Amino acid sequence: MICYRKRGHNETDNPSFTQPLMYDLVEAKRSTRKVYTESLIARGDITMEEAEAALRDYQQQLERVFTGDQDAAGPAGEPGSVLKPSPRTARSTTRRCRPR
Repeated sequence: MICYRKRGHNETDNPSFTQPLMYDLVEAKRSTRKVYTESLIARGDITMEEAEAALRDYQQQLERVFTGDQDAAGPAGEPGSVLKPSPRTARSTTRRCRPR
């Protein structure tokens, strides 16, 4: 078995530089989602319309979370400034132990 990360180890890594032949094969592969969706449709477990609706719903959920996260972030501070968490979001980092 050969395992791979499709986009390398991190944002700056491009594995196609060091493994060009292998990553030509990787790029040619269809995504796992597409392969699995086609399998479900072929077996009759779902229809093409259901698969498309599920994908749209998933993308809308991602977009809602992304947009909500952007709104929740609020205004950014000045460069170098320290932002203090509000009391509502602050959490204790100490662990409380019960006496025995």
